[in-house]
Amino acid sequence: VKQTIDWQGPVYIRVAKGYDPIISNDGVECKIGKAIMMKPLGNVLIIATGVMVHRSLSAAKILESNGLSCGVMNIHTIKPLDEKAILQAASQVDAIVTVEEHTKMGGLGSAVIECLMDNMDNPPKVKRLSLPDQFTDDYGSQDSLLDSFALQPDTIASTIQEWWS
Repeated sequence: VKQTIDWQGPVYIRVAKGYDPIISNDGVECKIGKAIMMKPLGNVLIIATGVMVHRSLSAAKILESNGLSCGVMNIHTIKPLDEKAILQAASQVDAIVTVEEHTKMGGLGSAVIECLMDNMDNPPKVKRLSLPDQFTDDYGSQDSLLDSFALQPDTIASTIQEWWS
């Protein structure tokens, strides 16, 4: 938030209710437009944002116990997007999975795909995990909605495992 004071141009900050686990640590500086590697690269890179970062870290642990190594990148700033970090990581992995609490169209997954397609001749394959691009008729808590749309650690892990196989 402090960094937005001197930011030139509009800023949108999405603030959670405060019940989510804290994933940041004092050893890693958070800068606008700079991704944070939360878990070192593996065969698959999970790129996540917001509340989905913690769930993606948990999914990566499940996948690792099943023999699939997954790095996790926190894209806490969608715009400006840290294309340099994405491209550098993409050149070292076999596949990328984006995970977001947003619709599939026009979010993190779309931005990552555009970045890859605009800058790489042979980008890795990409899978987007997100909310469906429709109004939901399922109501409840955040966790119950994420359950409905297979966006909890166990279902994220199983979706990635099935896709990878």
